[in-house]
Amino acid sequence: MAIMILKAYKFYTGQNAMANERGIFQDADTISDWAKDAVFAATEFGLTKGRGGQLFMPHEKLNRAESCQIISLLLHKVNK
Repeated sequence: MAIMILKAYKFYTGQNAMANERGIFQDADTISDWAKDAVFAATEFGLTKGRGGQLFMPHEKLNRAESCQIISLLLHKVNK
């Protein structure tokens, strides 16, 4: 989902959100390599937070409320 959200952000703003910090999550080594940049950028940009305890849990499914939260945060960023 992080990749889709960042692509939507770029589509609406023309800007890339890039990550400066890595290793934010204790389970960062379980995030797929192809998704790491997007996960870290989305987190640094304030679009995702993980699931508490500094865990991202990349192989767990998002529930409806979590998805709505991320989309809401994206819309607030885009409409500023």
